Amino acid sequence: MCNQLGRKLTVFSTAAFESLSRIDSKFPFNKYLLLPEHLVANGILKSEQIITQYEPVTREQLELVHCPHYISRYIDGTIDEKELRRIGVKWTPEAVRRALHAIGASCHAAKLSLQDGASASLAGGQHHAHYDFGSGYSIFNDVVVAPEVLKKQNLIKSWISIDLDIHQGDGTATITRNWPHVFTFSMHAQKVFPLRKSTSSLDVTLHSGMQDQEYLSLLDHHLNNLHYRVKNGQLLFDLIMYQSGVDIMAGDDLGCLEISLEGCKKRDEMVVEFSKRCGGVPICSTLGGGYPNPKIHDVKKSGLERIIQAHGNTIQALKSI
Repeated sequence: MCNQLGRKLTVFSTAAFESLSRIDSKFPFNKYLLLPEHLVANGILKSEQIITQYEPVTREQLELVHCPHYISRYIDGTIDEKELRRIGVKWTPEAVRRALHAIGASCHAAKLSLQDGASASLAGGQHHAHYDFGSGYSIFNDVVVAPEVLKKQNLIKSWISIDLDIHQGDGTATITRNWPHVFTFSMHAQKVFPLRKSTSSLDVTLHSGMQDQEYLSLLDHHLNNLHYRVKNGQLLFDLIMYQSGVDIMAGDDLGCLEISLEGCKKRDEMVVEFSKRCGGVPICSTLGGGYPNPKIHDVKKSGLERIIQAHGNTIQALKSI
């Protein structure tokens, strides 16, 4: 399906830079190789709609959000082991290349969403990265870098982060805490990483074991409240950064909720509908979390197949814009 301007949804993938899938890390980097294949095989996108070759983020762009000293130490390889353990990903030159392209993917996707109404970064969502340190598999925070690059280019004036990953977007909240042009909405579980939560513009905490009906009703309530504020001129934004982590689903290795695959799909559709209700504000999705059992290598038994299906549903929802 094409959007209102007759253009097809285009997304950005790090598949060409995923040598990290062979590096010792608990993070399931292989899903970034399998997801583009799933999208094409299931007719969600055509291969030409998945961009794999593009320019990485620059140091200058990263410095709009992050500490120059931290950027240099990570890129140059002088970052210490304690900091790397906090990130959870081993340092190699290939890891740096992958990190810069992952943030670049979100920058390109955010810019394209202004033209096409929607786009996505298939490996985006590093919302645990703070101003001067990385954390929770997040090296640099693309949820913040991408829209700030657009703001620097005078393409947008303000933006909102809707973070529905099971883990709070703590880095996003902390970095933007005193920025009047940013509104951060995070709906996350209380008893998961990060244990020390930050303060978003709007935080909604979820109890362990929450199921579809309660979760979707809660999300509907808060999206309606946000829409009311938009309608009455109390909240303005030119871009929605949607962190669409699927680690809310039952059985996720790092999760604690009991949301079904269908419930997760409905969530994505609600956010897309919210963007339409707000006058067609462009939406850029960063796919965020989704964690299979690392001890099981079978794609189906580990839960990875279901995770990829859920990410595919997010892309399917974006196609309706």
